[in-house]
Amino acid sequence: MGQALGTERKGLLIVSNGHGEDTIAARLATGLRTAVPLVEPLALPLVGLGAAYAEASVELVGPRRELPSGGLTLHHASMLLADLRAGLLGLTFAQAAFLRRSRPLAVLVVGDAYAQAHAHLVPAPRRVLQPLVSQHQAFELDGRPASGTALNRAFMERIRAPELWLLRRADKVYARDAETAAMLRSRGVPRAIALGNPVMDGLDAEPLVDASTYRAVVALLPGSRRYAGRSLRLMAQAMRAAAREAGAPLLGLVAWTLHPVPGGPAGWPALAG
Repeated sequence: MGQALGTERKGLLIVSNGHGEDTIAARLATGLRTAVPLVEPLALPLVGLGAAYAEASVELVGPRRELPSGGLTLHHASMLLADLRAGLLGLTFAQAAFLRRSRPLAVLVVGDAYAQAHAHLVPAPRRVLQPLVSQHQAFELDGRPASGTALNRAFMERIRAPELWLLRRADKVYARDAETAAMLRSRGVPRAIALGNPVMDGLDAEPLVDASTYRAVVALLPGSRRYAGRSLRLMAQAMRAAAREAGAPLLGLVAWTLHPVPGGPAGWPALAG
């Protein structure tokens, strides 16, 4: 099938925009193939090359490119500039043109307003999984409304009017929790439901270590981007400082998602490959 869906309607097209979203969508595609063998999932990752899909043997379609920011384009002006120099605008237009030409049987969007706007170009029934925004983010820990959001994160931490417009036109919307689904229904998205959080569903394992001798156990999540190693070193420094402040040993468990697994900071054993 290659890089284009052509004009025939073929299978389910999955559109996602981020490494975490790719992982969620790849898991869903694997489950769909098991539950409905006739489903032929095809994926267009808007960010990066779609490694999670490749690992799940999901066919990739459409224009793709690895940009310098790794998907964090709006997090800093320098990242935006680097991505623009690397061809962000050309890639965006090419992906939009591909989607406009696509004729799948249905579209599944895993992502925020950016992915939803792209998928809206496809003339096919559309369902949306919004795994990023939760109604719980709208309040501080004491229950008061949270303060304003920086402009570059306006669509990352809240569901704004343009995204609501897109969600109202979807056949079904899956929120990450019941409170968010209820909020969406109250704001004119009657087909919003919550079936669970795919990021957390399926996490089931025995404890890796006996943590009874530690003051606290801290999960360290350096992420899956190229700077994960630098993030981990910064986390290790913070753990050492926290242990000194607490006057007691802390246990840090690193969730490393890349290959190969590094040896870790001095004195930190690798518990699993």
